Amino acid sequence: MGNLGGGEILVLLLVGLMVLGPERLPAVVRQMGKALRQVRTVTAGFQEELRSAVEDPIADVKASLDTAGFQEGLRSAVEDPIADLKASLDTAGFQEELRSAVEDPIADVKASLDTAGFQEELRSAVEDPIADVKASLDGETSLRSAPGTGVPKPGSENPQAGPEKSEDQATESETDGD
Repeated sequence: MGNLGGGEILVLLLVGLMVLGPERLPAVVRQMGKALRQVRTVTAGFQEELRSAVEDPIADVKASLDTAGFQEGLRSAVEDPIADLKASLDTAGFQEELRSAVEDPIADVKASLDTAGFQEELRSAVEDPIADVKASLDGETSLRSAPGTGVPKPGSENPQAGPEKSEDQATESETDGD
């Protein structure tokens, strides 16, 4: 019901005394007490029925799960297929089949890569563009360092000093002066 303290009960009794009077108050309090006991009895019975309705099936299920037969059945239902799968995977035939399924394609790729034609194609595909770049760079360098062009060599320190002489020109000027 409610949580009534001592002060609240005293206030209710005083209000009842004023409304009902001293002659009728004891009879009304007795009737209220009987009604309160009946309500408590009914609620306790309802709670007990509800508790048993919920707990009995749960207890039955627990009891059936606790039996060794159910546990063994569950264990075998899970472990037997796993054991069968392990046994089938452990056979030599399956392992050989798996090995060939992986190694055969790898061997085929290695064989196709080991042919001389493929290696020559790969070499030309890599070396030809490099040779073209080198040739184009050598052509630009020779133009820049040509005597009399007025363009300094790449990386020369003093661009105002004029064009540098090649080794052949330096040798000719030394022999001319002698």
